[in-house]
Amino acid sequence: MGVFSKLASVFLAIPESVLGGMTTFLFANVLVSDIRILSYLKWTRRDRFVAAASMTLGMGTTIKDDWFSYALTNLKGTNTAVNGLIISAEMVVNSGFTIAAIVAIILNLVMPKEIEDLEKELNDHHPA
Repeated sequence: MGVFSKLASVFLAIPESVLGGMTTFLFANVLVSDIRILSYLKWTRRDRFVAAASMTLGMGTTIKDDWFSYALTNLKGTNTAVNGLIISAEMVVNSGFTIAAIVAIILNLVMPKEIEDLEKELNDHHPA
């Protein structure tokens, strides 16, 4: 919006409290929509664990967003390429959304499915 100075001045004139209120309302709206979508799923114990673990680590990352900067302190040096790669990795993993998604994907791949789920999948694909 900086290219169009008149339009940019309109957005700059909006008080921060109004922008904060609208942002809060927007995210609350998204949360309610997500809860509605999740309420239609048939949750298993495994699904609840994957969701809880990923949301826990995602919220923890949101609360302490510089946690990864302590992980690779020995690798920082004079090599600009390595330093750039570390900075890029820090930017990616410092987001709670990213960590929650990575944890959910890994847990879905690693955790075994329950016997009831496997039987249901088998019956859905091969009806008698």
